[in-house]
Amino acid sequence: AGYPGDQPAGTQWYDARKIASMDSQKVYYDIDTAGGQSGSAVYRFIDDQNRSSFAVHAYGGAVTNSGTRITTPVYNNMLAWKA
Repeated sequence: AGYPGDQPAGTQWYDARKIASMDSQKVYYDIDTAGGQSGSAVYRFIDDQNRSSFAVHAYGGAVTNSGTRITTPVYNNMLAWKA
């Protein structure tokens, strides 16, 4: 979910598909993204009310897009930024 630069300003858009693959640092997905969506959460539904973010969208690619996995060091960095 995010705010792509190729859509009307201030409108949030999302797409949903299965993860294509992942490694220790990144998650790869065949989900349509556009400039302006970097930093958006990559998440999964836990139930009808709750979501769990597991990556941060960061890269658009020719075949798949990808995000940085929220590992312990990434999470700690996010907490430091918040403080």
